[in-house]
Amino acid sequence: GIAVRDYPGRRDGQNMRVAVVGLGTGTMAAHAKSGDYYCFYDIDPKVVALHEQLFKIGDKQEHVFTFIDRARARGANVKITLGDARVQMERESLDAANPKNYDVLVLDAFSGDAIPAHLLTVEALEIYERQMRHVNGKNVGILAIHISNRYLDLEPVVNALAKRFNYQQVPIHYDGLSDPVGDASSDWILLTRNEEFLGDLTIQRYMIARETQLQTENAEDAKAVADGKKPKLRIREVLWTDQQSDLFSILK
Repeated sequence: GIAVRDYPGRRDGQNMRVAVVGLGTGTMAAHAKSGDYYCFYDIDPKVVALHEQLFKIGDKQEHVFTFIDRARARGANVKITLGDARVQMERESLDAANPKNYDVLVLDAFSGDAIPAHLLTVEALEIYERQMRHVNGKNVGILAIHISNRYLDLEPVVNALAKRFNYQQVPIHYDGLSDPVGDASSDWILLTRNEEFLGDLTIQRYMIARETQLQTENAEDAKAVADGKKPKLRIREVLWTDQQSDLFSILK
């Protein structure tokens, strides 16, 4: 939501092109406005069917989830693509005459206990790069990665990818405490080279908070060493490729 809301030009009415990996209930469509293009990718045909089939709800035939219906009613162009998102995007990237030019690309498929590791490898990021918007040869899009997971700490993987592809990181933590329905907390990391977006004061606060946290952790480790104690084992970077994706090193 922050990536879409604060994208440069959005407040002036600029239309957005957004890709979402992981359909779920289609919540991201709540941010779609008239003229926007949203494409949801999902590998599970049952999830897609839930969005496409009509069910009798009360006296009406309706869809179970209405985020996408409402977005379309507002004038947004919303598409659902069935299949492995990486395979689909790689296939689409070969069509040079019709670039996707995504302003925001959302990866929201890592909350379960069996994560699709192939979506967070170097080779996968190369595909995403080709699908995102470029201005004067520079990628100005935002890659939003949902890293909330009970079993795995995905931050080191994202850290390594950010370093490899020269992205700046914007960590977003939502505690859920102010949500009237008692929503769970969530953690996201935004990766981008969009200097205008990074210069926004709201975004700067998130980046400063992350830097402060890292400095605090390093100071704690240094003090532990000075006191003759073992510092905490902090794994900062774990680079995944198609040939190697080590889950054991990021177990919580």
